[in-house]
Amino acid sequence: MNIPVLPDTQNLPELENFLSGSTIDRDLIHVKRSGDSSSERMLACEWVGLRALEESGEVPVPTVYGLFRDRGAVCLVMDRIRRGSGSGAAYRDAGAMLARMHRSTACETAGFEHDNYIGLGRQTNGWMDSWPRFFADRRISPQVEHARKAGLLEKVDELACERLCARMGEILPDSETMSLLHGDLWSGNLIPGEDERAYFIDPAVYYGHREADLAMTRLFGGFPAAFYDAYERQWPLLPGNEERVPVYNLYHLLNHLNIFGPSYRSSVRSVLKRF
Repeated sequence: MNIPVLPDTQNLPELENFLSGSTIDRDLIHVKRSGDSSSERMLACEWVGLRALEESGEVPVPTVYGLFRDRGAVCLVMDRIRRGSGSGAAYRDAGAMLARMHRSTACETAGFEHDNYIGLGRQTNGWMDSWPRFFADRRISPQVEHARKAGLLEKVDELACERLCARMGEILPDSETMSLLHGDLWSGNLIPGEDERAYFIDPAVYYGHREADLAMTRLFGGFPAAFYDAYERQWPLLPGNEERVPVYNLYHLLNHLNIFGPSYRSSVRSVLKRF
């Protein structure tokens, strides 16, 4: 995507003063600063993702003031979320709000208007009519190709991924409309605030099957039961969704393999053995 035209902080004195280390309380504002052209694109994609979540009108995100240039760097400026106790009520409300967002953002096709990022990894989008084919061709296959080039997977692993992708139409549902997804919804990206609301941060948005968002929440320990109970009350998941969780999370495990290296290879293989 192209970086939009950005105002220079010299025309915004309060922001300029903050970025230079004075006047504004750093507990109130959070600034992410780019280091190169790649991180500029990441920040721009994060900005677009946060706006998409906000525009759904269903889930709380930090107030984003925009993208700015400061001394040649791109800065994404937003409110800092003051972390609260993380009560069950905050997670209950977050589960209900996520279900409402999924239900209110129906889309006939899977994908997004441009590629973006999942953590530090590139996320391939575009639009496709079939969810199972999208997940195979735009999620699993690009990660496998990246790992192959980096020497992180053996040939037997590549072939196992190919077989799984060939069977994706049998495994994943194609019976619901797509929904706007957060895309990277693990516990670190849902922050309980002091105001007893849980804020959604660091998205990797696209339109896909809502099961993918729920599966990701379970990858690194999961959320409190109140989150899932509230989601189910708003919009029950399809039968068999628990059996599909490992397939959805294979994408994230492959992405972690590509970012962090061989320590994730055994987790990838563990999923592949199940299919």
